[in-house]
Amino acid sequence: MPQISLASEVLTNPHLIMLSSMKKLRLSPFNDAIYRVLTEMDEHVGNLKLINGRWKFKAIGYDEHGDVLPGGGPLTDRHNLSFETLDEENISRQLLATPTLD
Repeated sequence: MPQISLASEVLTNPHLIMLSSMKKLRLSPFNDAIYRVLTEMDEHVGNLKLINGRWKFKAIGYDEHGDVLPGGGPLTDRHNLSFETLDEENISRQLLATPTLD
């Protein structure tokens, strides 16, 4: 399998292109157990759901027709990442961390 540098992957992978352009995420309450995760441009990229006392990230993407793609979108590789608290700065930092390629 050929080695792919992160730089060339960012240039060709649309999810990584969008991810690299995001600087900060914000949380918007939907109800007591669900928060929407939004980009600075108000794009919905996922939800945080309170499950068994922890906040679990559920990635969301949309197809060309606007239909929801559960587990998809630019943060698909962060799907199911969990957090102890709703610390917006910490959540944003972890979700937007530079991905590592194995």
